[in-house]
Amino acid sequence: MRENDLAREMLRTTEPLQVLKIQEPDRYFRLETFLNRNIHDAHELYTYGINKERKRQEIADSLAAEVSVVPPSRLLSLLQQALKYQQLQGTLPKDRRYDLFRGGARTRSKDEMEKPPKKQVRHTDFFFN
Repeated sequence: MRENDLAREMLRTTEPLQVLKIQEPDRYFRLETFLNRNIHDAHELYTYGINKERKRQEIADSLAAEVSVVPPSRLLSLLQQALKYQQLQGTLPKDRRYDLFRGGARTRSKDEMEKPPKKQVRHTDFFFN
């Protein structure tokens, strides 16, 4: 998008790029000279025989080693096991259901019980053509 001023400001002020400046001054200098040019060609940034797709694949491979994939129902089963364990330990009552969002065993008092309507408030007619 040719936002050279923003890129230059990020290059000079952000912490990761300041670390890059100290640890790998050659790469930092390449970025800085790239910003100072008027004509930008992204292929110049990928040197040493590494193209954009290959670099992305290297990053994906390094991330794949750090990220593990689990079935989508794993969280639900872990929560069920934790609640069952708490029931066995006696911290949760066995005869009532537990409301996970409210943080306690679900009990309905007489005030919370859903009551059937006793009075008609409004009447709505539906007309179909």
